[in-house]
Amino acid sequence: MPPKPPPPPPKSAGPTRSASDAKKPWVVLSFDPAGDFGWCVLTKSGKRLESGTWKLHKPSLKQGGGIRLLNLRVNIMTLIDKYLTLGYRIAVIGYEYSVNLRGRVAAKVSGEYEGQIKVAAQERGIPFTDVAYADAKRAATGDKAKASKAQMVAYANARWVDREVVDDNEADACFVGVHLIETYGPGMIG
Repeated sequence: MPPKPPPPPPKSAGPTRSASDAKKPWVVLSFDPAGDFGWCVLTKSGKRLESGTWKLHKPSLKQGGGIRLLNLRVNIMTLIDKYLTLGYRIAVIGYEYSVNLRGRVAAKVSGEYEGQIKVAAQERGIPFTDVAYADAKRAATGDKAKASKAQMVAYANARWVDREVVDDNEADACFVGVHLIETYGPGMIG
């Protein structure tokens, strides 16, 4: 008779937040995981605190294949920790999810980037979710699920006049955040 398997480990309830977190002003962090990685921080009213694009180019042979992921991880953790240190509560982290990636390499890289977002959020106890590509476009256009890269930039520049966006990756990240706010609103948990 084979020996009995060990009992499963107890289920973790996951990271918890203190009651004082609920009184802090909240923000959402949103990302567009692409080679030029768009990111954005929005308040609950949709005001853009900051946004940009991180250039995550293919590493050289001397650097090794993981350097791009390490750099991304440092960028994400630095952004999260900055806002936590400033006294904000990060209600949710969202990232654009696209099922129409062309080629295996694009799908692999996107998956690796999404994994870094999820791990960073999990480490800091922040809820995370994906946002469909079409939902980010609807947040920009109001109704159309399709918009060109140039149109996304134009919509972002019309909405946030304090500073022009760098490219469509930054614009997409900003509208991922808008979608999160419109979908979850003041009832956001986290």
